[in-house]
Amino acid sequence: MTFTQMLTLAEAAAPIVIDGGLGSAAEDRGIDLDHALWSAELIRRDPDTLLEVHTAFVAAGARILTTASYQATPRGFADVGISHDEGHKI
Repeated sequence: MTFTQMLTLAEAAAPIVIDGGLGSAAEDRGIDLDHALWSAELIRRDPDTLLEVHTAFVAAGARILTTASYQATPRGFADVGISHDEGHKI
């Protein structure tokens, strides 16, 4: 969604629904997020579950989805032994 599209939604009279708790929804599906990368590990380890969660949020009426990028930083990746190049691919 572009910034202009977000402004258009914000100016509308109706409330804007964002997604639910990404981490909680993943854990409800049996994913263990007890990892230094937290939800960013989900991108690498189980992208199908990430897609499933986001699809469920959209089906429930969400217009805005959050990303699984909380710890997806060069330093976060380096701290768990992921190279700069591999981190960039993730």
